[in-house]
Amino acid sequence: MLGPHHGIPHGEGATGGEHLGRVTVHAGEGESPGEVRAAVIEMADRVVLMRGGKVEQDGAPADLYTTPATSFAARFIGTPPMNLMALANSPDGAVVRGTRGPALFRGRGAGLIVGIRPEALHLTAEHGLEAQIVATEYLGADTILTCKLGDEMLSLRAGGQLAHAPGETVRIAADPVALHLFDAQSGRRLGGTASAPA
Repeated sequence: MLGPHHGIPHGEGATGGEHLGRVTVHAGEGESPGEVRAAVIEMADRVVLMRGGKVEQDGAPADLYTTPATSFAARFIGTPPMNLMALANSPDGAVVRGTRGPALFRGRGAGLIVGIRPEALHLTAEHGLEAQIVATEYLGADTILTCKLGDEMLSLRAGGQLAHAPGETVRIAADPVALHLFDAQSGRRLGGTASAPA
């Protein structure tokens, strides 16, 4: 992960590049993912995210947030991280695995993963996907709901304090343009949008 040279956070090591005004940040055994993410967002104007010796994504931190190249990159930036849910086929189109719909888009769902940021979700009185609240976490400015949706779990982040309790059933919706599609086997991002996948 490359960024402007502001020193090495939390004892992480630099390998060359300092004379170019860049620093390479390596996550050590004692580093939590949250510490590494925070350091990257604070320091970097460019991120090369690697896993297993292979580049997952190369771009600005904002790119990893708005247009993640893989499902791994999708969960690197964001608190809570992006929800990733397996899809299944239905007569009406792709549905979240373990639900009967409504369909997220026409066409197949099997073999695909849909990603959605917790802050891109909202509660709705009608339509939407039916989910059961598992836990609530009030953070002062925000509330995070952890919900079970079919066979999948997801987080929803909303402003203020939500008057909902574990065990309640709610309906959750999102703008289709906020959905990201990934291949379940390779983890690679798919072209198009959730409403018109390529």
